[in-house]
Amino acid sequence: MDYICKQYLVDKACRINEIISLKTAGSQAALHAITKQLAKLKLIEINMDLVDNRVKNVLPTDLALNRLKTLVTIFQK
Repeated sequence: MDYICKQYLVDKACRINEIISLKTAGSQAALHAITKQLAKLKLIEINMDLVDNRVKNVLPTDLALNRLKTLVTIFQK
């Protein structure tokens, strides 16, 4: 989730294959399961790329961004 929000906040596209290849965060199977769970929780949206249908873009939802904003407020205190 951190990686997805960080990429979004600096206006960079985040793709599903980038997330799954983050070896420091876990195995490919675990990361794939986590992205599916985040989508079910409505914290991320996974959309097909308009140019290349094989590519899936990942964006945080408004719910995820609001939770991130709340966490920032809490930790700044």
